[in-house]
Amino acid sequence: MARLRGSVHFTDTPAILGSTTYSASSYVQRGALASATINVVLRTPALTLDRNNGVVAYGTTVTFTAALGVTSTNRVVEIWTEDHETHYNQLLKRATVNSAGKVTASLKMTRNTTVTAKFSGDAGYAARTVKSIVYAKVKVKTELRGHYKTKKVGSTKYSVFRKKVKPKIYVSMTANYPARHHRIVLQRYSGGKWRVFSDNYFPLSVQGYSSLRLTGNHPVGSKWRIRSEYTRGRSGDSFNYTTTEATWQYLTFSK
Repeated sequence: MARLRGSVHFTDTPAILGSTTYSASSYVQRGALASATINVVLRTPALTLDRNNGVVAYGTTVTFTAALGVTSTNRVVEIWTEDHETHYNQLLKRATVNSAGKVTASLKMTRNTTVTAKFSGDAGYAARTVKSIVYAKVKVKTELRGHYKTKKVGSTKYSVFRKKVKPKIYVSMTANYPARHHRIVLQRYSGGKWRVFSDNYFPLSVQGYSSLRLTGNHPVGSKWRIRSEYTRGRSGDSFNYTTTEATWQYLTFSK
């Protein structure tokens, strides 16, 4: 019997995922001449989300951009948020990407937040999810009260207290229930440099306030400075990013 030689070419789009077997046969020679099996799988789409590991000031409105690559038919992306305090998942936006494959959504940042971009997939491309974590600082402010005047030493403004007065320290910070703590750092100028004199944590009220007095002996003419901070994990929670007050409050004493 003569053998048939040659090749056969054809194109086809399988209707289902998984394994599909193709066989070739001939009227001249009974039975299949050849067969081949292919495995059809969904492709992974390109999907990105910006702002990962960003740090912003409390109350900053941040715009997130998700970018979706080539897909078959579905061009819809969802953007979800989950703040690290309540762990509540909220749909921020669901939209068809623009001609550049992008969709944006904005969020006012008050807590560390995980933002998720989701593509649900289609006939040719698998579902995909990508995440970004953005960290939000707290608001913090320290005030000194009880001084009788202010004066400048060089370019630095000092609050001046009578030696017998115990300065009042008022701190306001972004609150968290039941109550977070703030760190107070007190430094004294000695030997030509600022040196840490005390470093302690104090509770805030549920509204985010703290009232303290500076006790102890403070020689006339001695120079001090004080500021507050929130330390993630050590201030009682991890819902915000470690925040150090931008400016020191300077004080000195007179007779």
